[in-house]
Amino acid sequence: MKRKKKTPKGVCAVQLDKDRLRLYWRHEGRKCFLYLGLPDSKINRTVAEQKANQITIDLATGNYDSTLEKYRLQPGDPRGDSLTLSELYRRFWDWKKKTEAITTERSGENYRYAILLILKYAENDDLTVSRVSADFVHGFLQWAKKEVSHGTLVTYLVCIKAIWKHGEISPNPWEGVTVKPYGLKPPSEAFSLEEVHRIIEAFQNHPKYSCYADFVRFLLCSGVRIGEACGLRWENVREDCGQIWIGECFTRTGTRPVKTGKSRTIRLSPALTELLLSRRGERTNATGYVFLSHTGKPITPEFRRIWQRVLTEIGIPYRRPYLCRKTFVSHALSQGMNPVDIAKLAGHDVNVLYKHYAGVVNKNLTLPEVY
Repeated sequence: MKRKKKTPKGVCAVQLDKDRLRLYWRHEGRKCFLYLGLPDSKINRTVAEQKANQITIDLATGNYDSTLEKYRLQPGDPRGDSLTLSELYRRFWDWKKKTEAITTERSGENYRYAILLILKYAENDDLTVSRVSADFVHGFLQWAKKEVSHGTLVTYLVCIKAIWKHGEISPNPWEGVTVKPYGLKPPSEAFSLEEVHRIIEAFQNHPKYSCYADFVRFLLCSGVRIGEACGLRWENVREDCGQIWIGECFTRTGTRPVKTGKSRTIRLSPALTELLLSRRGERTNATGYVFLSHTGKPITPEFRRIWQRVLTEIGIPYRRPYLCRKTFVSHALSQGMNPVDIAKLAGHDVNVLYKHYAGVVNKNLTLPEVY
């Protein structure tokens, strides 16, 4: 087997990466790459070799430009286009799909949304990697803080770094970049008992959205995740409607396993059992999804708009539909239900349950006088 020829120290070489030309050299003990974005051809090889020779000479004479601006192809250069962010992302995603399992739809989408956010800031869908400098990154982060939450930006930054690392972009303007906490807000409170009754009544009597009344009541009285309720099928409901199996979530792109990857069985209260019996009684062939939208299709995340509209109409401050889950858990805890039992019903770890969902328990706790 023919061994790959090693590039001598202090020499810049032309390499082929996924049908595109790049330059490779070492500087101060580190590997450096410059992606030219040129397809492999005789003319483009000549252009690449000219750039490689320039880098080799500059390394030898002490005139090396560590920013690499001196060696990049200029925009509009007829010899070829530079590597775009869209292409960089595509290469990364093609690799990741083959080598790693994407745990959830959301985690997979984060990489794409991170790149889209950069393109939105640049107002240029054809932004090239060469234009993403340290100054660009600084400006982007200041702008992004006004666009997304701290948690979202931290997640996107992790994704962006992974994309640049895979592309072996050097220098890497994202390296060492962090985001300090900003815009912290108090956690949203669970709905009070009075608000719960008003919400259920508002949906039941709504002239347009009364078809969602059972769905809303089920969310508030079961503590299941919204996607789990949307994905509940009649085949996973026991014949007497007293028990359900939760193992699937319904998302924008279809059905997937539940968030934790662990299914669970829930015995329903008499009220929820009666609710499901009445819904099934309306159908001669109880198959498919239990809860449907006003169009007769499975309920999607677009339900949030309807939820917001109804809350506005009855004068309740907007909180996400996901707060139905927190509301159920918090009120169950406040009524003395065993936290371990609640965690099993909700599909949660006990510690996570106390950390995120105990909003009603000891809400007005006061420091005691201990001395």
